[in-house]
Amino acid sequence: MYAKNVDYSPTNSFQDLNTNFLSDQNGKALLGHLFYSFDQGIAEGLTAGIIYGKGKFDAGIDKDLEAWERLLILSYNVPAVDGLNLTWVGTQERNDGDRAFGLNSGDATDQRVYINYSTSIF
Repeated sequence: MYAKNVDYSPTNSFQDLNTNFLSDQNGKALLGHLFYSFDQGIAEGLTAGIIYGKGKFDAGIDKDLEAWERLLILSYNVPAVDGLNLTWVGTQERNDGDRAFGLNSGDATDQRVYINYSTSIF
């Protein structure tokens, strides 16, 4: 289930992850490919976002609690990918005031998950 070989081809790689990753479409493609590599179902439950500041990937959960749980499991297993480390760090409330999504919350729709990343692949 867990892929260790992610496609780091020139079209999906970065020379400066901390800056170019902020808005570069390739950054979204890289993370999207990463999630698809692990589990097609997880990717279907995610809406690719952008990087906030340095090291925060914003992925909008648009599926259900199961997708969240699988993402949480995925995030703790991502270090198995050579050179890339992603760690789940928390959530944020939606703009409409809905409470932040947690492990025991209900619907995960539109909640945001922050994932710290660090890399040594470039």
